[in-house]
Amino acid sequence: MIDRPTDVRLVREALKRSRRIGVECKRMDAPVMTPSMRIALADLRLDVLIVAYPGERRYSLGRNVDVVPLAEIVQAK
Repeated sequence: MIDRPTDVRLVREALKRSRRIGVECKRMDAPVMTPSMRIALADLRLDVLIVAYPGERRYSLGRNVDVVPLAEIVQAK
């Protein structure tokens, strides 16, 4: 059970790979790593954390944490 609050809104466990993927939505131009992201990675035992934002550029915030444009996520099939 999680005692600390996090901003992660969705955790999806990929069935075939048994990977835990967290998705956090940020409404800012350039998201940065936050304490709540570190907590989510540890407490939820995430393999990957995807930070969706309204920008245009994909970039990494560190090991297993990627910032991805929302448009790219919507277009993914």
